[in-house]
Amino acid sequence: MIINGSPTDDNAHLVNQGIHEVLDPLFSSKARVLVAEQWTPGWDPTKAQNEMEQILTKAANRVDGVVSANDGMAGGIIAALKAQKMAGRVKTTGQDASLEG
Repeated sequence: MIINGSPTDDNAHLVNQGIHEVLDPLFSSKARVLVAEQWTPGWDPTKAQNEMEQILTKAANRVDGVVSANDGMAGGIIAALKAQKMAGRVKTTGQDASLEG
């Protein structure tokens, strides 16, 4: 799944474009499946956590990896995964090179 940054931030759209340039061929070939894609207002980690919780519920926890548009949101995503005892098996990425990330 993909959790994007703020839909009102041009940078979020550029990051999304880069993500799709790499992953769309995998989705098209069925090598990977896009479970969900979400935009996160304000790049807010708490909102990203809430989005992740909702997606996990809808997908019955069938998620193998998450691409996050930044490290802060990845922290929220990982919190949601930890609550489901999935953090160790679901690969999660972020960007920004923050100390936490």
